[in-house]
Amino acid sequence: MPRLAIKEGPGSGDAFELLQGTATIGRDAGNTLRLADRTLSRFHARITRSGGDCYVSDLESHNGTLVNGERIRRKKLNHMDEIRLGNVVLIFLEDDVSDADVLLRSEGAEPEITQTVDIGDSSVLLLGSGASRSELVISNQRLVALTELAQAVASVRGLPTLFDLAIDSVNRTLDPDRTLPIVCREDGALLPYIRAKSGFDRGVEGVGISKKVVEHSLKKGVAVLSRRAFRPGAARCKGGAEARQITSVLCAPLIGGRTHGVIYCDRVNRADEYERADLQHLCSVAAEIAAAMENIRAYEEVAARARNLEREVQGQYDLLGQSPPIREVFRFIRKAAPTGASVLICGESGTGKELVAHAIHFNSPRSKGPFEPVNCAAMSQSLIESELFGHVKGAFTGAIHDRLGRFELANKGTIFLDEIGALPLDCQTKLLRVLEEGTVRRVGDVKDRKVDVRVIAATNEDLDAAREQGRFRKDLFYRLDVLRTDLPPLRERDEDIELLAHHFLAEFSEKCGRIIKGFDPAVREVFHSYPWPGNVRELKNVVERMVIMCEDEILTPELLPAELCDVRARSRARASGPNSAAEHAADQLQEMRSLQEVEKRHILSVLRETGGNKKKTAEILGVDRSTLYAKLKRYKGG
Repeated sequence: MPRLAIKEGPGSGDAFELLQGTATIGRDAGNTLRLADRTLSRFHARITRSGGDCYVSDLESHNGTLVNGERIRRKKLNHMDEIRLGNVVLIFLEDDVSDADVLLRSEGAEPEITQTVDIGDSSVLLLGSGASRSELVISNQRLVALTELAQAVASVRGLPTLFDLAIDSVNRTLDPDRTLPIVCREDGALLPYIRAKSGFDRGVEGVGISKKVVEHSLKKGVAVLSRRAFRPGAARCKGGAEARQITSVLCAPLIGGRTHGVIYCDRVNRADEYERADLQHLCSVAAEIAAAMENIRAYEEVAARARNLEREVQGQYDLLGQSPPIREVFRFIRKAAPTGASVLICGESGTGKELVAHAIHFNSPRSKGPFEPVNCAAMSQSLIESELFGHVKGAFTGAIHDRLGRFELANKGTIFLDEIGALPLDCQTKLLRVLEEGTVRRVGDVKDRKVDVRVIAATNEDLDAAREQGRFRKDLFYRLDVLRTDLPPLRERDEDIELLAHHFLAEFSEKCGRIIKGFDPAVREVFHSYPWPGNVRELKNVVERMVIMCEDEILTPELLPAELCDVRARSRARASGPNSAAEHAADQLQEMRSLQEVEKRHILSVLRETGGNKKKTAEILGVDRSTLYAKLKRYKGG
C-alpha cells in the first residue's frame, strides 16, 4: 500500500498508509494526517489515491506545497518524491517497490571488481590518441549529454528531480538495464532513490544490485567497473528457466564537500559489457550530480532560514486569523508597511498591537534596521525623558556617562511606543518636536541630533477623550494619527478562536515534548462562549496552562481555569432549562448584562483568587499591570 513517511517534522520516522480516496494533511485535528507544526495551515494539502496513482493538491495553504523543491497546485506522485509542507517533509513511497535492505542484498555470486578509477583524476575525461572515429562520435555525444545535464540541474531544488535528470542522461548514454542513485543518510544507512525511470520494472525483479560494488565505491572513494562473462543457459532456476544475473556494473561515488552516495547502473544477462570509457563517463556524470547535491543542500539551508525568519515575523508573533475583521488588519499592514508615515494602533490589551507593529516594520523598507519597542506605561515618570531621548554626563544625579536614548537606538529603523497615552505632557511636547524636525536633544545637552526614525504608537485607551480632557496634546495626536487601525477584540473574531487555539496547542505541545491531538468539543464550546477580556494573550495563557496540566491526548473541560469553568456551568444550566421562575429571571438578567459587567466580575474574581496580588492577576488575565490598574479604577475595585 502506498504510504507517506515523515522525513522531517513532528513524528519524524513514522509512516502513514494511503487508502483509496482522499486524505487531508494539516494542523487541524480534523485532518486525516494531523501534524502539529505551526508552519502548516489548518488544512494544508490533500492526497488523492485512485487505483494505482496518487496525487497531491495544495489547499491554498499559507506556505504552499512543494514537490521536489517546486511549488505545485496538483501533481502526480512517484516513488521517493519529497513533499514539503512548511517545515515538514514527507516522502512518498509506492507499495510495489522493495525496501532498501532488499535492494542492497545481492542474490548468488557477484561479478568481480574489474577496474577502479579515482573520481578526482581529470584524465578520465581524455581519450587516447589512437581513438577510432566511432569512439570520437560517442565521446562527442556524451560530452553534449553532459553539458545538457549540467545546464538542466543548475536550477533544480530537490533530489528526486535531480535524479530523474541524471537517470535520463545515463540511460541515453550508457544504455543500462537499471540506474539507481543511492544516498548516504547521516546515520550511515543507504537510501536508494528508485524512480519511475530506474528500470526495476523491466523483468529484472528479484535480482539484487551488487552490494559489494556499492560498498567498495563508498569505502575507497573510487569509481568501480565490475563484470562477469555472459554464458547463456549457464545458470538455471528451479523451474528450468534461465536465471537472471548481473553481467556488468558501473558505480561512481558522489563526492562534494562530503560523500553523498553513489550512482549505480548495471546490465543483466547481456553479453555487451561495460568498458573503461563508460566508467569514465559515469565519473563525469557523478561529478555533476554531486555539485548539484551541494547546491540543493545549500538552497535548503537558506530556504530553512528564510522560513524560520518568516515564522518569526508571522507565526511566532501569533498574528493569525481568517475572520473579516483580522483580514482588514492584514490589508492595513500591506498598505501601511511600504510608507514612512506614522501609525497609530488602537485596541484592547492583548489584541496584538505590538505584533502588528512588528509586521509593519518587517515588511517595510526599514526591515533591516532596528525595531525598538518602548512601553511608556512601564517607565518611571522621572526617567522617561532620559529613556526616550538619552542624557549627557552630569545631567542629573547618577548620570555618570553619556547615554543614547531609544530614538537614537532606533535610527534608520522603527520605534514602537506602546501605551502612548501614559506619556507626561512635557514628554509629549518633545516627542512632537522629534516628529516635526527629526531631531532629539538629550537631557542636559545643548545641541540637537538628527535621527531617522519611523514612529508607530499604540494605545488601549480612548485618545480622543484624553485629548478633549487635556491629557493628550491635540497636535501630537494629529501627527501620530496619520495611518490608524483599530484592532478587533477576540470576542469579535469568533471564527479565529479555534485557529489560534490550535496554533498555541501546537506551539506548547512542541515546547513540552507532548503529543496532544486536540480539544474536547466541550472545551471548544466554552472557548466560543467566553468573552476573553484578555483577548489573544489570555487565550494563549489558557492553552499553555492546559497543555502543561494535561495527562492525556485531548484537552478536556477539567483542565479549564476556574473563570472558564463558570462559563461552562452557566451554559450547561441554560441548556438543561431553568428550575424555577427565579432562576429563569436570574438567567435572563445574566444574559442582559453588558460585556463590561462580565469583564468586571471576571477581573474581580481572579483578583480574589490571587489574594489581591495585582501582578499575578495581570499575568493570569494576560494584560499589562497599567491596564489592570486602569480597569480597577474604573470599576472602583482597587
